[in-house]
Amino acid sequence: MNTRYAILVTSLIVSIPTLRASAIERDALSIEALRLDVASYDHADDIGLAIADESPVAGSGGTWAVVSELGAGQLSQSSGPSFDRLHLKIGVKHYLTTVTSIALLGGYTWYDDDDDFEIGAITLAARQFLTSPYACVAPFVRLNGSLQFVDPSLQSPARTTASYRMYVIEALAGCEFRMLDNLAFVFEGGVSESESLDDDGRGLADGWLLRIAMQYDWF
Repeated sequence: MNTRYAILVTSLIVSIPTLRASAIERDALSIEALRLDVASYDHADDIGLAIADESPVAGSGGTWAVVSELGAGQLSQSSGPSFDRLHLKIGVKHYLTTVTSIALLGGYTWYDDDDDFEIGAITLAARQFLTSPYACVAPFVRLNGSLQFVDPSLQSPARTTASYRMYVIEALAGCEFRMLDNLAFVFEGGVSESESLDDDGRGLADGWLLRIAMQYDWF
């Protein structure tokens, strides 16, 4: 597992600097964030840290960006063992306007204990600022929809070994509080709803979400 993690981290870091060629949101050359994620689901709680990066695509005039994220944490079940978690996401983001953006990401999450299981996902995410992102206080709303491919285990919250598909919808409201021109704290909270698309699966992501990030914009 350590070799796999090293390859993922290396590929993520190497891919980022080569894409910085023009400005994106707030005319930044890139945006990095360190984020705390907390989720309380019906059958488990999840807490962890993530590092996210957004870098413009060369020649796009800042309307397209590559987004990537690497995170780790722990999933604690209300009835069953806890699992260490590692996740990786990478995709593209398109700015429709200065206040509206959409992103398409692919991701994979590994859960490891005496037993282990994995979840792959394709996610479509949209964010709408309610005021200019240049404002010192910039509220926004976010909607995420993902199709997840669950490869579970008997000790995982799914309590089955049969793979299945699940969709997850997340609705969040948040706000950026800008401390300096290039530094902001971002708070988000919302709800998550899930449903299995197969008879032998379970919706594992019904609950509430909290995210707190320290964001740095490079100019």
